[in-house]
Amino acid sequence: AQRMHALAQSIGAQAAVASALFSFARAAKARGDHEAALRWHEQCLTIERAVGDRRMAAVNLLHLGGVHLQRGDAQAALQCCMQAQPLMETLDETLHAGELVAQLALCQLRLGQPDAALCTANPLLQRLGGELAERPPHETIGMRWMCQQVLQALGDARATGLLEQLHTDVQARAIELTDAPDRERLIQALPVFRDVVAAYAQRGGSNAAV
Repeated sequence: AQRMHALAQSIGAQAAVASALFSFARAAKARGDHEAALRWHEQCLTIERAVGDRRMAAVNLLHLGGVHLQRGDAQAALQCCMQAQPLMETLDETLHAGELVAQLALCQLRLGQPDAALCTANPLLQRLGGELAERPPHETIGMRWMCQQVLQALGDARATGLLEQLHTDVQARAIELTDAPDRERLIQALPVFRDVVAAYAQRGGSNAAV
């Protein structure tokens, strides 16, 4: 990403500069450096708006909202969702649109709106059991994980089965991507994978303690 950024700047390729900044932000988020992730996402968004890249602006807002959620600022995350929503509606972005709905539900939950969160999540959960079930499982892990957190917080019985399937899918994806000695490092390097495995282990620990 650093090499891309330097080259793109040298030739004035603003779309490529934005792409490099987006990669910076994703890497910072994965390392837990939320302040840097916010800074890179915001710089990236400024360029995307300037060049009229509606698709990447929508995707960037989605990820920017995710960083705000990780920092505990659900209100800022909600604002990102609301800005991304009209852009996403004009695009053929099934997966990103689903992630946006899931993130919106999680924002509503964190803002003390449990009924709204469930109403937002339920139609997406139906789609995940319908047409989205035809997508490769790893493509929907992110949105399913956000929905699972909503269900878990509300004491919904669907949360347990969803977490079990998520854990299975994370392990299967890790097997696809790397050799056995490196799988744990891969899981720990990817925030969603790491969080799913930790939640599954915690649930197992609770059961064992009982």
